[in-house]
Amino acid sequence: MDLSNLPIFKMMSGRLDWLGARQGVLAKNLSNADTPGYQARDLAPQDFKSLLKGNSLKMNVSATNPAHFSDHSQSSGVDLAGHKISEKDNYDTAVSGNSVSIEDQMVRMSENATDYDLTLNLMKKYVAMYRESLGRR
Repeated sequence: MDLSNLPIFKMMSGRLDWLGARQGVLAKNLSNADTPGYQARDLAPQDFKSLLKGNSLKMNVSATNPAHFSDHSQSSGVDLAGHKISEKDNYDTAVSGNSVSIEDQMVRMSENATDYDLTLNLMKKYVAMYRESLGRR
C-alpha cells in the first residue's frame, strides 16, 4: 500500500514543501540583513480550502533557454515552486531602506521549524496508526 496516494499524506507533503520554501525565503531575508534597500519577504499563507479541493497541484516548468530561469522572487512575487511571496509590512525600516528585522526573522524561523516538526510528527503518527491497523509494528 502506497501511503503517498492518500489525501492526508498529500496535504502533509504539500505543507512540508511549503514550510521548506518558506525557510528558504526567511534565510534569504537574514542573508540580506545588511543590504541597503532590501525588503523582507515571506510566503503567503497556504489556502486550506484549495488544499482540500486538490488545487495544490504543481506544474513542472521547462526552459527552452537557460536565461529563462532567474530570481523570480524579485520580479514576479512567486518562487520556483509556485508559492506566492509577499513583502512584509515596513514598520521597521532602517535609514538605508532595509526592512529586515533579525529578531522578527528569527521568530518566524522558529515558528516555521515548530510547524515543520509538528507536521512531520503527524505523518509519523499516521504511519504508525496504519501499521498497527495492518498488524505490523
